[in-house]
Formats: sequence, structure tokens, C-alpha cells
Amino acid sequence: MRNSKVTFFAIVLFSTLMMLSAQQNVTYNGKTFKPAEVIETQIGNSGETLSFTISEIDMSPNGDWAKKISELQRQGKTYNPKDAPRPLYLSLSVDFKRRFKFPIAEEDSVSINVSYVKESMLENEFNEEEVNKMNSAVSKTDISGLKSDKKSVEEEVKKISKLMQEGKLSPDEAMKKIEALTQPMLNTLENSVIMNQETEEFKENRSTYNILFGDSAGNTESIPYKGTLHIIEFNSKRLRAYFKGTHFVECTDVARANDKSKPCEKVETGLFPNHKVFRVEDISITIDTNFKTFYDNR
Repeated sequence: MRNSKVTFFAIVLFSTLMMLSAQQNVTYNGKTFKPAEVIETQIGNSGETLSFTISEIDMSPNGDWAKKISELQRQGKTYNPKDAPRPLYLSLSVDFKRRFKFPIAEEDSVSINVSYVKESMLENEFNEEEVNKMNSAVSKTDISGLKSDKKSVEEEVKKISKLMQEGKLSPDEAMKKIEALTQPMLNTLENSVIMNQETEEFKENRSTYNILFGDSAGNTESIPYKGTLHIIEFNSKRLRAYFKGTHFVECTDVARANDKSKPCEKVETGLFPNHKVFRVEDISITIDTNFKTFYDNR
């Protein structure tokens, strides 16, 4: 009978532990999050965005660490920054560009292939092309005649102004003469290549993801910029998602950032001009967790 009770309690304990472990399983490139104080998710007021944040320690002004610092300050004591917690944290946001179906069930899972970084890079390239078009239009515009016309018009305007000051022309007459002088030059400018050059605006019509991972112990931040984010399940209680792709890692500590040898700028990403980082590598992310806080702002 006793053995039966022991077995029963062992099963209950094992089941409880399994349930607890199933509530939070978040890994980033092999680093597993410990039970987190912050697991928060929000849906934007337009129903087009979602955000997810997890941090092992609550470092906000309402967290235990901030309260501990306040208590020390009330006692007239100072805290040692080296004693501050060094949590892992991860933030994920998705901009669907349109209202997405909620909840997301496994049978209608979603894949997003473009990162916010990639979108920014494409926008920069697009804007550079537009600037090049405008520069080309400027080079094709003959402004030598305009410069000559401008000089003669300025001289005539001075004469008209003098006549008006001497009372020989009324303000209305002076304005009509000035308009008659400048109109041919304006017509020439309006018909020039540069004024007829059409410009376009970058169209943000793709769904994008933005991911930031922080390792406080290692003083690094990582940003995945290439790969696919799969959202398997998302409801008011749980998020299941995974990512496979490439990230770049940057240093967050001042000491390494200010080092003359620049150990934090070893690799050029090619994403933006002169963009150098600590390292670039392939990664995977797993998110399977319940939330402590959920906000539906629709």
C-alpha cells in the first residue's frame, strides 16, 4: 500500500514538473531561458501587429531589482553595478501589414520571410536609386541659360523697385512687371528634365519580423536579419514559433566598444555601408511558452 502511495505521488510530481516545463521552453541558438519573470505579449490596436517579450529577470522600474536599489538608496547606501542581474532577454515583433487572423491555430500557421533589417536595407537601396535618377536628371538639365536669365531679371527687378520707391510706379504696377519678367524663366524651368522627373515612394507591403536577443552576461545583442519565422500557434495564452536563419552579434559593453583594436567590429555584414559587427552566424530559435501577461489592444 505504501509503495502504491509513493508511486502515486511520484507520478503526480513528475506530471507537475512536466506541466511546468511545458509552460516555458524558449531557446536561442542553444541558450535556454531559465524560468522567466517577464513573459508578455501584445496585439496592436489595428490588429496588424503582435509583440512578444521574455526576460529571465524583470529589470523594469517595477521589478525586484529596481525595488532593491530604491531600498538601498533610502538607507543611504550605494549598490555595486557588478551585482546587477545578468538575464537573457528576447523580443519579437511582427508587422503583418494587414489585420491577421486571431487566434492562429496549427492548421493555419504563418511564415514570415523578411526581417525589418532586410526591409530597411531594401528601402535604402530604393532611395539611393531615386537619388541617382534625380542626379541624372540634373546633369541633363541645361541651367546655363537659366543662370543668365536670372542675372538679367535681378537687374530689372532692382530698377523696378527703385521706380516704386521714387513713387513713379504703384506697388500693383511693379508686381505686374516683376511677374512678366520672371514668367518666361519659370516656364523654362517647368519644362526642364528635372521638373518632369517622376519620383516614387518605397512601398512597405511585406510582412516583416523584428527580433532582438540580449545576453547580459556576455554583453552582446543579436539581431536575426535573414531567415524564416514560423508561427505555429498563437492565442491569448500561448505562443509556439521557431526561427531558422542568420544573425549578427554586436557588443554592448563600453570597454570593448572603445577598444582601439575594435574587437567588436570584426566582420562586415554587407547590409549597410561600413556596417561591421562582432560576428555573423547561422542560428535557430524555439519559442513554446505560456504568457504571464497578455494585452489585446484592438
